[in-house]
Amino acid sequence: MGQLESQPSYYKQVQNEDGSFVIVTNDPIDSFEFSPSESHLVSYGIDSQTSPKFKSKSLSSIAGFDAKLVCDSFIDIGAFPAQNTVVYVASKQAEECSFDGIKKTFQDCAARVGSDGLLVFHFSGHGIKVGQNEWGLAPVDFDYSRSTYLTASVLISWINEIKCQAKYILFTLDCCYAGGIGKELTKSVEVQVDANICVMSACAGYETSIVIGPLKNSIFAYFLSDAILCCQLEAGLLPIKKVFSRCQVCCESLSSVLVRYKAGILSPSTMQPQLKTLRLQTAVKELSGEGVDQVDAGIGRFDFAIQMYDYQKWNIPQLSEKSYAYLETVSSIEEGPLLQLEENGVFSQRVLNTVVCSMMYSVAATELVSNPGNVQNPNLSITAFMNCVAAIDMIHSGVEFNKLVFYHSWLFYREVLVENNVNIASLQPMFERLQSICSESHRQSEEVDGSLDTAVEPTESTDFAADSTDGVERASGKYLPTLHRWIPVLESDF
Repeated sequence: MGQLESQPSYYKQVQNEDGSFVIVTNDPIDSFEFSPSESHLVSYGIDSQTSPKFKSKSLSSIAGFDAKLVCDSFIDIGAFPAQNTVVYVASKQAEECSFDGIKKTFQDCAARVGSDGLLVFHFSGHGIKVGQNEWGLAPVDFDYSRSTYLTASVLISWINEIKCQAKYILFTLDCCYAGGIGKELTKSVEVQVDANICVMSACAGYETSIVIGPLKNSIFAYFLSDAILCCQLEAGLLPIKKVFSRCQVCCESLSSVLVRYKAGILSPSTMQPQLKTLRLQTAVKELSGEGVDQVDAGIGRFDFAIQMYDYQKWNIPQLSEKSYAYLETVSSIEEGPLLQLEENGVFSQRVLNTVVCSMMYSVAATELVSNPGNVQNPNLSITAFMNCVAAIDMIHSGVEFNKLVFYHSWLFYREVLVENNVNIASLQPMFERLQSICSESHRQSEEVDGSLDTAVEPTESTDFAADSTDGVERASGKYLPTLHRWIPVLESDF
């Protein structure tokens, strides 16, 4: 099946050149609400190639038809006035479809988008895969050199250069390996504009976009157009997830009918459209003097965690790729263990607390293996917590985790370091601060209702709650939750 959100929704802190911070998250976006008059679209159909090295790979005129079809669909639903759209077809406008031409025309279009507007970049043409982890789009003058294909970094740098003011930026990519480009666009920490970026890709990063002649368009362009026309509610409102879901089902259904024969082997075609998002919201406006000026950023439930960051002595590290891969695995929307818990209706508060503690333990272990130089940075544990909660959100959304749960899960994170004889002196100030906050919260909750809030229920035994590590048993005692053992990373340890 295709992926509505193939990766968990993450929260990362990224520092800008001016010292401010942004929270980067790829939480799903249900709909775009925007001003059509402030919105612009540019669509490219690269149906020919000019370089002798790549000329034989020229596509048919269908690429041009696709570029116009997608543009017309957006005009028909009132997303854009016709004068705010432009289509470039390589066989007719080669200069505008070259590397330099796309830069100029895309930036010209993006610069005209208002702060309440939607910017759409559509590309129909060749997708290029270089090595294992780099993808790009081939302009008309692509000649296999790195300077002639459009990577995610290139596209983002063009947006940054002109300080695009758009509220939303939508990339619709109809090319081979489109999912790889989409993934890179939505995990980029190079974005310097305050926009919600969304990428709708024709296929996964290892697949090809399929064209079947009688359709007279690519499968993706045809069903994207159909979905836009069927799902639009009113001018200025685009239900992007509904559009994607309809397009996805139709693309997968039609492409799966096609079975190929090669080298004596029959193989069904696979074409799995993907939708990925990247949202940027200001979290910290300035870092000067002794204080930190914070705003809500729409993630108020993380305020207490963000306030634990030590901005003065430490940087804000990101988790390793292996940790993100782990989070993606356990929160898979297809067969992940969190999904199994959700479908069986067992996500009580107690189980949720247990899950986040288990995930923090696993992330700490993964970081110790893949990026040991970072584990003594106390800020990494906070980033880990926010990412674990965001991953859980993919399956069981809207969960509130209070300070006590944060503290208990942090102890699990710390325990990994203790078990592996890592010097944790740098974590001691945060540990003491958390102890103080946790003790105060516990006292207040007992004064109110005589309970430990809804944070954690007592357990008879814990695999390492009874560890004599200084502070663990004294601070949390019998309230440390028991680990569930379904997470594969932990199975070999118990």
